[in-house]
Parts: sequence; structure tokens; C-alpha cells
Amino acid sequence: MLALFSVGRTQNYFREYPVNASIAFNGNLQRLECSVYDSSLQAMVYYNSPWTTSTIQITDNKNGKLGFISWINPGSQAAWHGFLIYDYILQEFNVKELNVDLANGFNANVKTGPIWVLVARERENLGLYHLYYDYYWYNINQHIWNKVTIVADPDYSSYVWSKNSTYNNDMVYYIDDDDEGEFYRYSPLSNGTAWILAGCSAWGTDVFDDHLITDAGCQDNYIYATRHNTYALDNSMGTMERGIFIAGSTTGSDETYIFTYDQGTQQWITDYLNTPYLTNIQVRDRVVAYAIE
Repeated sequence: MLALFSVGRTQNYFREYPVNASIAFNGNLQRLECSVYDSSLQAMVYYNSPWTTSTIQITDNKNGKLGFISWINPGSQAAWHGFLIYDYILQEFNVKELNVDLANGFNANVKTGPIWVLVARERENLGLYHLYYDYYWYNINQHIWNKVTIVADPDYSSYVWSKNSTYNNDMVYYIDDDDEGEFYRYSPLSNGTAWILAGCSAWGTDVFDDHLITDAGCQDNYIYATRHNTYALDNSMGTMERGIFIAGSTTGSDETYIFTYDQGTQQWITDYLNTPYLTNIQVRDRVVAYAIE
């Protein structure tokens, strides 16, 4: 399978409280018990799930987020699963409860990362495994979970239990067997998700923090994007160094462009050089240095 699935890297906009968790028992019943210490309240805050006859499994607990699933018996998953986070503004847990589509043969697994919670759903049909990746981002200001779903190519192998937790990112993307890339970037300011489609992403893709560069035209017509905006530069191939884009022409001309997105003015800032020969490019703190051959 050639398809690539990955996430970019950035910082979160708030710091989550670490969650203490355990499974409590009462006869043949179980429940999930969670707590955090809220320093502003100088007290513990608790969440207890409803009692259930299913076996509860904590699938991940890090980055201030906890994921869980449940089982009817070993090898037979129950429908109830989900994840939670402590909302320090509301001073309460925000719990997202979901149900596996058991009627259509789905299994589900939950993993937590620094930014996103991943719910991987999978079903088998005629020897092929169909995977759906649901990514959830918690908006601390609106107190809601935002969701992005990516549908993977069918595969002869199962990945729902082996999928690792997400990395530090605000861009998620998937590159399929035909080299086509789907890119999703979420802005907590607008509480919206933008979608980018690029035809030759397997030929060249890079993500750094909230910056993206990808090949849209098979060594031509690269796409350059940040969390806030997208810049399509026709007849160009580019690279990226620490959020600074550097692009050259694919038409044989001598132009070189150095550009980035200025969040303060909300516009792209571009420097144009009449030479294709830049070497020893160094980028630190959004300052670019280079040599011209």
C-alpha cells in the first residue's frame, strides 16, 4: 500500500489538565472514574460515567485527553466509546460519547494527541478493510469538539488497532494510492476547516507547524498554504524552511520567490529575485539568509 497518512506539527492554544482515571467495579457493573486537580478552584473535579455491564478499556490517556472503548466480551466490541477533556473555563469535563455502528460491522479505536483526538473506524467487506479517520479538535472558547473525517483507500490489512496516536499538529492529510492528497487545516479563530486537494502530493509534500507545501501538478504548480490562507503559484516548484516558502520557475526563467503569510496584515509578503541559483539558505526567526552563485 503506497498511501501515506500523516499530521503536521504546531502548538495548542491552551494547556490541558492531566486526567487521572480508573475503572470502578460494583458486582458485574463497571464505570469510568476521572478526576483533575483544578488549581484555580484549589479542589478536585470529578467525572463518573454511567454504570455498564460492558468491559471498559482506556485506550489512551495523555495530553489532557482520555479515550475509551468498551467490550461485550473478548473479541466482541460494544457500541459505547468516546473521549473527554477537562474544560478549565467551564470547570467541568467535556465528554464526547459515541456509538460504534455494530450493525454494519464496524470496530472503533480512540487515540489522543497534543491537538487532535483520533477515532479510527474500520469495517471488513469481502476481504477488504475500509478505514475512516475521524479527527476531533476541542475549541476551548466555544466548548465544542470540531470534526474532520478522512476516508482511506480500502486495504487488505487491518489498521484500526495499530494506528498510533496523533502528533502535535493542526493540519491532517491523506495521500492515496494515486498520489492525490487531501489536506485539512483547522483555524480556532474562525472555528472552521479549510480543505485543499492536490493531484501529485506524493511527489512532494512538507508540513511545518501550520505551514504546508505540496505538489499540485507533478513537479509544477505547487500549492503553498498556512492555517489562514492558500497561495497558488503557477509554474513553480518550491521548498519550505521553518515556515518561509522559496519557489523557482518551472518554465526555464530565472525568477525565485521568497514569501510568507503575514498574520498581522493578513496578506502574503513576497520578495522577488532575478536568479535561480540560491545556495546555503538559512532561516531563523523568520529571517532568511542565502548565497547567490
